[in-house]
Amino acid sequence: MSNAGSAKELFAQCQGGDLAAAEGIYLRYAERLWALAHRHIGDTLQRRVDPDDIVQTVFRTFFRRTEAGKFSIENSASLWALLARITLNRIRSEAQKWDLRAAVPLDDGRGQPDTLPGPPTEADARVLLQELSGLVAQLDPRGVEVLRLTVEGFSVSQIAGQLDCSRWTIRRVLDRVGNMLTRKWE
Repeated sequence: MSNAGSAKELFAQCQGGDLAAAEGIYLRYAERLWALAHRHIGDTLQRRVDPDDIVQTVFRTFFRRTEAGKFSIENSASLWALLARITLNRIRSEAQKWDLRAAVPLDDGRGQPDTLPGPPTEADARVLLQELSGLVAQLDPRGVEVLRLTVEGFSVSQIAGQLDCSRWTIRRVLDRVGNMLTRKWE
């Protein structure tokens, strides 16, 4: 089973009870959820419950509530945020059940779910390179140069100075690249 298709499409199919779509969502997010759970389960709690148990419970909750029409998502980012939130809530619930008072933050301090599972894997890097190659092919020469300098760590002001254009021009190019990536990953 391939997990191809946008997150929104898979979610809509899953709401209708499509098992293949449910499998696609599972395949797309299970490993990341496991890493998130592993990172947030303390040593004491890990003696009683492991990340596999958490992930299994998260998906059971997610699929049951999705079929009941309790959730709506806009894109893969909102689906990931929802799954991450369910995961962190589940860990807190387990900690309370065992009276461990685990400190599991709701967010990263900026109001966003703490969702990064750690450093990217080699497979993540390959996927990103493929995506960027396709993206670069759609850019004009200035856009390619802006992207190259951004990846090298130059600031918007530094890039504007090197390319002899305004910061707003650089921001427009970066916004266009961001929109292209968003459309690609939805």
